[in-house]
Amino acid sequence: RHSLLRTDQGEAWGFGSNYYGQLASPSLLGASTAVPLRLGADLVDRAEESWGARPEFVGVAAGSEHSAVLTAGEGGEEARLWLFGSNRWGQLLRPEGAGGWDTQAVPGEVRVCGLSAEEGCEAYAPLEMHLGGDFSLLFAASVFCPEGTRGPPPLGRPGKGGRCEECVAGSFAPAPGSTVCSACPAGSSSLPRAASCNPCPLNTYAPAPGSTLCFPCPPGAITQGEGSAGLGACREVCAAGTVSSLLYQDLFAVEPCDPCHPATASQGVGQTQCVPCSNGTWAEAMSGECTACGPGTSTWPAGGASALDCRALCGAG
Repeated sequence: RHSLLRTDQGEAWGFGSNYYGQLASPSLLGASTAVPLRLGADLVDRAEESWGARPEFVGVAAGSEHSAVLTAGEGGEEARLWLFGSNRWGQLLRPEGAGGWDTQAVPGEVRVCGLSAEEGCEAYAPLEMHLGGDFSLLFAASVFCPEGTRGPPPLGRPGKGGRCEECVAGSFAPAPGSTVCSACPAGSSSLPRAASCNPCPLNTYAPAPGSTLCFPCPPGAITQGEGSAGLGACREVCAAGTVSSLLYQDLFAVEPCDPCHPATASQGVGQTQCVPCSNGTWAEAMSGECTACGPGTSTWPAGGASALDCRALCGAG
């Protein structure tokens, strides 16, 4: 009496009879439509009671006077099962209203633990549904192995005979239902049971995929940023008395470093400029600071290149 279809964009549409609400349309109860109606189009204001305004449908099924849909879970969670329409024979799995002629246009969610009180029921989730004229046949499966683990292919569900295996250090599984743990790329590492890999911090590197830790740069060397994949990413910071135009971390000049010329100096490491010595001071090549001339001596007209450039000052008169 009605038909459902699902588009490749994840929308669900229905047409035909909505006498019992089997098109999930409260506003069209008791009527029919030959024009396709997007399921749940008029449930926007009742999101707390149903799947919400714009769910992604991953499965649909139509019985004679009732319907079932699967909506995609959020963030890798299991799909959710909803039933609506006639509950004359209890086909909606709702004790309330079963055996009567009440309409059920608002979808009701069905959970495995709502069907069975068996211990461990939370480890199962709805997988498929098949509807007949006045009955519903549902299939459940083990829930997906969680992120950071891998499960048996092809679905990443452990089942009765399988189990979820933790990803070892240096690997990761980003989503529930993964069947493999992938090696972390070079420049990153991970701890066991990781859902993602951590980029190597500043001044460290990981040279190969599947690294379990990041190695520190040699003393006096730094990296430009996080996630460095090799020792070559570590560059030595310019020592005092040398300079470079290559700036790492927006702060430190790194190799290749050029020496400061005589009569100039760069104080401290990682400098980009050699500063000329002022009058009365001197510096040899590669100096980290300018040295003051001795008492009674000075340079002229600017800083000197050695102590020999400090000349005696003329006395009074």
